[in-house]
Amino acid sequence: MSRQTTTSRTSRRREREREARIALIRNAGTRVFSRYGYRMATMEMVAREAELGKASLYYYYGAKQELFADIVAQAASDLSAGLSRVVEPGGYSAGEPAWDDGGAPERSRDANEALTTLGAILRFALDYFAAHRDLLALVLPLIAAGPDRLEEIVGREVAAQVLKAHAPVFYHLEPLSRLLPPGGPLSSVMASFLIGLATKVLYGSERDLEEELDLFMGLLRRALLARP
Repeated sequence: MSRQTTTSRTSRRREREREARIALIRNAGTRVFSRYGYRMATMEMVAREAELGKASLYYYYGAKQELFADIVAQAASDLSAGLSRVVEPGGYSAGEPAWDDGGAPERSRDANEALTTLGAILRFALDYFAAHRDLLALVLPLIAAGPDRLEEIVGREVAAQVLKAHAPVFYHLEPLSRLLPPGGPLSSVMASFLIGLATKVLYGSERDLEEELDLFMGLLRRALLARP
């Protein structure tokens, strides 16, 4: 076996070990942040959770802010990749409009496309977070606080990194934002409903979520078509 082949195999093995160690730290960090919140969590807690020495932890992450931002960025990447599989490029799910209001076909088509997209996004997100409840416990307080208070909770630099990381996720919601301008009453009602759904998922109470989601989507559809 040549020296070059041996070196290449050693390099690949070390890279796998590095990736495994980073995944271990991310998972431990997610549990610690979800358990204690961003402000109360410390790197010492993460080291204990990961069963690592502090020196090993700081070799990969120089500060709590860096670890938190990386956890959120990885989650956003996973979500964006999943959404890309359930939503067609351009932000719309596949399928022809299934309904109209009898007088505004273009508005009906836009609303139907946006709501079909929203339904696909929500169902994927609910399944994803049901399998990653620690991560949901981490991000739910940030979602509930809203972008205006995000900086207050995690600091300006981390808030900027979080928002940048979620840009691909927000892209998939763009069709709906054309029909639901931010800050309006429909947007507020939808945000409250989604936080309620997320809370049920967090505590394992999602038995009737599909029925509730169908009901909410029907109400939202009627509200969109009733708008002047």
